[in-house]
Amino acid sequence: MGGRSARLARLVALGNRAGIETVASPDIRLEIWRKFLVLAPMAALSAMTRVPLARIHAHPETWRLAEEGMREVVAVAGAQGVALGEEDVQRTLAFVRGMPATWRASLAVDLEQGRRLEIAWLAGAVARLGQAAGIDTPFHRVALGVLTPHAAGNS
Repeated sequence: MGGRSARLARLVALGNRAGIETVASPDIRLEIWRKFLVLAPMAALSAMTRVPLARIHAHPETWRLAEEGMREVVAVAGAQGVALGEEDVQRTLAFVRGMPATWRASLAVDLEQGRRLEIAWLAGAVARLGQAAGIDTPFHRVALGVLTPHAAGNS
């Protein structure tokens, strides 16, 4: 289990033929945390600010929060035995800079539409894992505190 197989190679080939960038990762935990590196801070920042990405990037104070949130994820990942580093932060920041100026996280859309929020599994997970490891995660703690009153939606 977890190794390369003919079945995995076929799946990768099918994905790539369908136009979906697909790779077989030797370390799936690293790939999951890399995804979390963009998802947790940017979803929280988008929901808290309620503005499109261009406006987040236009204000250095706000953009700095994205970096701080990403560095918290890196620290927490390290405590989980996953080796993310500064190059991952820089690559993720570059990826986010290349996203559409009008981008808004689904968390922000869910908030505006009164739907349930995944905040406990995003910023909440970073905050909980950080606390358990003795790592301060002020960005994610604030995001959790700000968005938790909306977590159940308008139901």
